[in-house]
Amino acid sequence: MKKILTFFLAGAAIAALGAAFTACESGGDSRSLVLGQSYPVQLIEKETLPEWLIEKVDFFEANQDGMRDVNIYKGEFDGRGIVYIHNIYDSCIGCQFYDWETGGPPKGKGNTWEDSKNWVIIYQIIGLGILS
Repeated sequence: MKKILTFFLAGAAIAALGAAFTACESGGDSRSLVLGQSYPVQLIEKETLPEWLIEKVDFFEANQDGMRDVNIYKGEFDGRGIVYIHNIYDSCIGCQFYDWETGGPPKGKGNTWEDSKNWVIIYQIIGLGILS
């Protein structure tokens, strides 16, 4: 039984990684945010990000260990812009949601995972991709 569970988990992890590395170049995705799925990539220049987000990007770039990717997603939540920073070393997977304008916690009614939509990847810091 232990071997079957290990095999299943390994297969699920490989499938999730494969989906994460695949992205299309179209408009926003209407799905809610689900890690491991592919989302459109619409990269923008760092200088066009809000100041609070530039500071976070500068931190990640200065402390990049070369092993991981950091993806910054932008979507909509209750009619407002929302940002999710996916960094594999975060100890709290749901804690990296931010309001696009203020950098504070997202404002709105509902669940940020389930009720958000139109996600695109807007900025990437690419490592070797081994751990992300």
